[in-house]
Amino acid sequence: MSINLERPSSYLIQVRDVGLISGEKVVCLYAPEGGIVTEPTSSGRLLVTTNQRIMSFEEGQGNQETMLIPIEDLKGVSVKSGSRSSLSLTQGLLMLAGGLVVYLVLSYWLADRFHGPSLPIINLDVVPVILLLGMISAGWFAWQYYFASEGGVIKFLGSSWSFSLPYSGETSGEEIFQMINLMYAARNWRSGQYAPVGESRF
Repeated sequence: MSINLERPSSYLIQVRDVGLISGEKVVCLYAPEGGIVTEPTSSGRLLVTTNQRIMSFEEGQGNQETMLIPIEDLKGVSVKSGSRSSLSLTQGLLMLAGGLVVYLVLSYWLADRFHGPSLPIINLDVVPVILLLGMISAGWFAWQYYFASEGGVIKFLGSSWSFSLPYSGETSGEEIFQMINLMYAARNWRSGQYAPVGESRF
């Protein structure tokens, strides 16, 4: 199976603060939250594959890290994706239903035995409102865990190095292996193993 790497001439002369060296062209830009992108993002994580290097940019919470690796030094890639079993989903729904029952029982029990301050607009005691907010928070966390788009981790391995790149979102997950194939094609071309059909010599 051939990989078509034919693409228009790259207009980029640098990615973020890293200038491209002579003859270097960008092959693929991958953002862990958005998948393959056409232009470099200005912040956050970004993985760049050129015909000569792999560039990893990480920014967040005041920290910046940039890794520059020769493309021919890439030895392997591991992709670990998150998964949810139907049993776990059932357990989550049962936990939510149980929490709702506990809230209703406690609310009715406290309404008869505890007379604390009440909120004027909704005319409810403070304790049942706190319980309700707790239930809403638990439901939101459960939704994020069981229904939100799943993510995972991509691990890149070299002869004496390795680094991981978390990803999230449906688009990022669908485009991972397309990005990895472009990486391997760039590495194999660089090491002179083959020139893919339709490839424009980067």
